[in-house]
Order: sequence, then structure tokens, then C-alpha cells
Amino acid sequence: GENKGFKALAFSLGTQFNALGGTVKVSAGTAFGKNQNITENNDFYRFNAGLGYVYPLSKRTSVYGIGGLAGKKHQIS
Repeated sequence: GENKGFKALAFSLGTQFNALGGTVKVSAGTAFGKNQNITENNDFYRFNAGLGYVYPLSKRTSVYGIGGLAGKKHQIS
């Protein structure tokens, strides 16, 4: 059959701020839509979040740590 694809919207937002001598970076995003190739169980929702920290040791050297979380949920018709 014909591949109709997905109809979806996605949003993401991030920021950073100074803390404890370094920079904290945070982000969050979401996406939702519909798989047009099937008629049942075709709605989906996804999210993600991230957190990072960068600490400068010198002008050219930094240490950093990052972490993230992502998940999804499928709607049952």
C-alpha cells in the first residue's frame, strides 16, 4: 500500500544560566501526532528533557556532564 507518513507537531525549548562558577543548560521538548498508515492505535505523544553543566578549568579546557530523559506514549483507540 501507499505510505502516507505522519502528521505531527514538535516543540523544543532550552536555556542556560550561570551557577556555581559554571553554566547550567536545560532543555525540554514534546511532539505529538498521528500515524496515517494505520487506522487504530495511531496517535502518539513523545517528550524529552535534558540537563547539563559545564565548568571551565582554564581558558581552553572545560569539564562537563549531561543527562537526558525521553519517553513516549501511544494512544489506544
